[in-house]
Formats: sequence, C-alpha cells, structure tokens
Amino acid sequence: MKSIFLSGIFLLFPLIPLFAQEKINDEILEEGFNSELSKHRTNYFLTLGLNVLDNGNSKLPFNADEWSITNPFFISLERRSDGSDFSAVLSFSTNKLKIKSIDRFYYSIDASARYYFDDLIFNNTDIETYVGLGLGRFFLENNGNNSLNISGGGRYWFSKNFALFFEVIGKVGLKPMNESVLNHYAYNFGIVWGTSARKKILEETPIALEESLLEEEVVALKEDVIKDKEVVVSIMESVIKDKEKVVALKENILKEKEELVSKSNEKDVVKLSLSEAKTAEALVSKLSNRTFPGEIPTRLDYTGDWYIRITNSEKTSLIFEHALFSTYSSSEDDGTMWISDAKKGPWLQCKISVNLKEGTFTAVAQPNIIDKGTLTITEGRFEKGTGVSKAGNIVDKIYFKAEFSYDPGNILIFEGSKSTGLKVDKY
Repeated sequence: MKSIFLSGIFLLFPLIPLFAQEKINDEILEEGFNSELSKHRTNYFLTLGLNVLDNGNSKLPFNADEWSITNPFFISLERRSDGSDFSAVLSFSTNKLKIKSIDRFYYSIDASARYYFDDLIFNNTDIETYVGLGLGRFFLENNGNNSLNISGGGRYWFSKNFALFFEVIGKVGLKPMNESVLNHYAYNFGIVWGTSARKKILEETPIALEESLLEEEVVALKEDVIKDKEVVVSIMESVIKDKEKVVALKENILKEKEELVSKSNEKDVVKLSLSEAKTAEALVSKLSNRTFPGEIPTRLDYTGDWYIRITNSEKTSLIFEHALFSTYSSSEDDGTMWISDAKKGPWLQCKISVNLKEGTFTAVAQPNIIDKGTLTITEGRFEKGTGVSKAGNIVDKIYFKAEFSYDPGNILIFEGSKSTGLKVDKY
C-alpha cells in the first residue's frame, strides 16, 4: 500500500503541469501548440528552509503547546508556466514529534497543486500569495500514514531571482496510525530561488533620475507640438498663396474668353484660343478641387496606444491576444521614438528609428529596459486607416517582427490596431 501511494505522488507531480498550463492551452488550442515555445515559458523554483510542526490536537493552527523544532528542514521544487496562475510542487521535510514523552523521527513527502490569486486582489511587482491542495505521506520511524494536505502561503521577491517564503500546511490523516498524531500543522519558512521569477524587481535608475528623464520627455513632447504648429502655419500660408494663384489664373481665363468673343470672326484663331482656354479651364478646375497637403508626418502622427496580437513566426501559436502597447516620442530629435507594453505583454520596451515620410521603423540590438538583453525589430510599419477597432471604427494599423536576444532565432509577429480611447473599443 505504501509503495503504491508513493508511486502515485511521484506520478502526480509531472501530470499537474497539464492543469497548471490551462490558461495558455485555452488560448492557443485553435492555433496549435509549439513545443519549443512551451519549453521556453516553463520556470522552476527551488525552496530551502526550516519547518515547525504543530501537533496540539487542535482544530486551529498555531497551538503553541505542542510545537516541534528538532531537525526542522525542508526542500521543495515547484514548476510553473509564464502566464499561468497554477503550479505543481513536490516537497520533502524532516522533524521530530514527541509521542507519549518520546521523541520520534518524522519525515514527509508531499505533492500538491497551487493556485496564485494575488493578481485578483492587488497589483504589485514583488508579492505572491496562493492556496494549495495535495496528497502526502508522513512517517514516524517505521510507521507511515497518508494525508490530505490543504496549504496557503506566499513569497516576497527581494531581488530578480530570490524571494522570502512562508507557508502553512494542514495535514489531515486519511487512516489513523496513532491517536497522538492524526491531524497536524506544518509551518515552513525559507528562501526561494527561481530560474525566471514571474514577478520581477526592475533594476531601473534612481527615482530622481527617473523623474528627470520623465521631465525631459515632457519637454521634448512640447517641442514636438510647437514644431507641428509651425508646420501647420507654414502649410496654411502655402494654401493661401496657392488660392491667390488660382484666383489670378481665373481672371486671366476670363480675359482670354473676352478676347475670344471679340475675335469670333477669325475661326482659326478662335479654334486655337478655345483649345488653350479649355486647357486653362481644366487646370483651374484641377487646382480649385485640389486637396492641399495638410499632413506632413511627424512623430506625433505615430504616437498612441495599440491593441496588438502576438504570434510565432508561422502564426500557429497565439502568445497574446490584445496586449496593450504605447508609442511615444523620445527626448532626442533624431528620428527615434519609444515603443513599450508596460509589462502587459512579453515585457518589451526599446527605442525605434522611424522614417516619418514612409511610416516605417526598425530597431537593431536596442536595450530592452524592462527586461534583460536586447531587441531587434524588423519590417515595422504604421498603416494609415487600414485597421478596424473592436466596435468597427476605422483606425491606424501597426505591424512588426521582433527577436529577443535571450531567445535567438525565435521571431515573433506583432499585428494590431490603434486604440480610439472609447469605452466600446477597449478590450
């Protein structure tokens, strides 16, 4: 019976990740699953620490009458996928329990599934909380007993890959082994190391420098607005001059018509003059109906929020459906802008070089300031009036390909439409 139960625990650990990845699988079920992408998005967390056993025979935890802190060690391995609120955990712990005034060596093996719910109650970058359910087996010397485990706890990320950990586990004995130990509690304290923490502490500049950079961006934006106003004024002046030319041309045509009337007896001359007059009238008509250039692209034309769909290069795997990105001007007047998903997508923020006239943009090995490594962006373009919003409004469209330096060769495709800011168009 013991060997069968232990085999069940070890089989449970690799199977639980199928449940832990349900959010990602639901999103990409219709598009197909890319095994290489799945491997890249799976993270592992190793926890080492101490534990305290509470065998006070109480229905409530923290009964200080029967706390055991002898050989109180534990280790656990957790598997979790990016974007999922579920994970699978396998753990091992040791201690001693005093049974009828005799210290007995205690150890346990447990497998459980965790559900992280901290995003439902508050937004943060360093705290995670969860509840868990699983099975285990604990041993007192040569005797063992199966248990149903109900747990809860959390961790605080004080660096990019390390966190403090606390957990309470209530163990319900499934078959009585000893009347002195059936239902009991375990309290675990420790340090977590993660291959890639889901919630990262940003290694950014000091607050004063951040505020300074923000002020510089505001000043640059104001300068862009002033330049745009100057361009508009220049265009209006050009339009006025063109209209004056049209009026002068119309006056010349009227004079030619009057001359044609006075020379109506001279057929050859009249025929030639009428041809010239028609040509002039056609020119006037074209100039009169002309749409004068009121739009000279500036960085302001490509600034805004975008809802973007992200897939792999073959478009067989959906990574994000409506990730919210922003494009905005940089502080330098060098034809560059910023593009950022503010950690609402794959963690992307870098400078792009923009061809204002053509509406295209690129980035070559630019630093990704909200994550590690660099970004290379190709085939980037803004398309005027070719996108459709959620409510069916005609909007601008954005398209580009990106490659993260920490995942070379994996080209992601970004396609989206500009946000109107209207409630009916929000996802």
